[in-house]
Amino acid sequence: MVRAACGPPSRNLILRRDAFRRCRNAEPMPRDRHPSFIRVPEGNTASEGAFGQRAQPVVWQRGGRTVRHAATPVGVALVRTGGFTVARLPFRCMPAVHPNLLVIRRRYLGDIVLLGPFFANLRRHWPQARITALVERPYAECLSLHPAVDAGLVLPAPRGRLGEWWQLLRRLRTSGFSHVFDLDNTAKTAVLTRWTGAGFRVALLHEMPPRRPWLYTHLAIDPPAQHESRSIVEYYLHALPPAGVPVITHEVRLVPRAADVSWAQELLGRLPGGPVPAGTRRLLVHPGSRSPFRLWPPERFGEVCRRVRTELDARVVFVAGPGEQSILQQILPHAGADPLVIDQPLSVSQFAALAAQFDLLLCHDSGPMHLAAAVGTPVVALFGSQNMALWRPSGDQHTLLQPSMPCRNCVAPGVCVPGDAYHNYCIRSLGVNEVFAAVREQLARPAGHP
Repeated sequence: MVRAACGPPSRNLILRRDAFRRCRNAEPMPRDRHPSFIRVPEGNTASEGAFGQRAQPVVWQRGGRTVRHAATPVGVALVRTGGFTVARLPFRCMPAVHPNLLVIRRRYLGDIVLLGPFFANLRRHWPQARITALVERPYAECLSLHPAVDAGLVLPAPRGRLGEWWQLLRRLRTSGFSHVFDLDNTAKTAVLTRWTGAGFRVALLHEMPPRRPWLYTHLAIDPPAQHESRSIVEYYLHALPPAGVPVITHEVRLVPRAADVSWAQELLGRLPGGPVPAGTRRLLVHPGSRSPFRLWPPERFGEVCRRVRTELDARVVFVAGPGEQSILQQILPHAGADPLVIDQPLSVSQFAALAAQFDLLLCHDSGPMHLAAAVGTPVVALFGSQNMALWRPSGDQHTLLQPSMPCRNCVAPGVCVPGDAYHNYCIRSLGVNEVFAAVREQLARPAGHP
């Protein structure tokens, strides 16, 4: 065996002497072998680089003979044996037969859900690739619902335990990632991206200047005007072309676990009133939001649900997430007699399975909105002043309600911050009749039809 002395990032190459002259390409070591080594197989004559670019030859000498070796434009490694240099071989951009991919997107729930097409296009382009995603802990479970994702890594809290950070850094350094897609481009994720030692490192951004651009090999810049006028899904997909990955699908699809689907069906069967009679439509209501500025008044939620029960004879079920019980308690007195409530904490996968059992979800612009849409459930979503084009749920079967923008008759003068979607109460301009009409129209549609 011959070891290679490589420049930064520090790694080693292992070459077989009997394959040394004829090698033309490299592939990752099998997963059960040490990931920081690269094996050069015998007889491999491919000449395409890891990024789909035509490789540039590197000339080296051995035994007085000049040999041309296929290499990509991004760096070479000096291979040494017996104390002297015998070859210059490509290092960081060794083409991988089965790429090892890392996607970084820290938060939030809706953002992680809408990464579905990004993962799916990577899988279509590299069927044998290993796809890993790095997210914050509250959103890690969502990764298990993406069919194309193989594994997840958890980003510790900024003031998390030192041991957690050490374990993450070790995993990033030793996993042998060939491609890293940083969809956040923060100072921290830029450093983590470079720390992996991957040969391909792209940052996605829509605001200039980029953060620490010298730590990447590529930048994918989305013009601000274009960014604000299309779905966030299209923004994510903008990071694929630099890697030579074509965009084939835009579908957002989550697959709930079979155990959670069975649990959801059993739970609904135990609710007061028993199983839903055939032909009865089912409405799931999630009235929470992570921002108090985006909450529709509870008495209006209750009035809409009361009318849905009495005028449309539909089954209405309320569900609330952690910290949202107080909102629910304000709604129930206005929702009519004996409202049905699921008050137990639900995991992300359980909520996705539950939403799939209903004909419609009534909610705010929120993570649960995107979860329901991704499992095929239509939604009636209430927006304030946030960008509806950017954050719309996937699919055409939904009804999105928003007051006329820009705001003309402010409902909270002196409190709202004009132009700041996170600090105004524009959602309060939506009326009960408007929301009820949208719910009635959706429930009147045949099940399974947009």
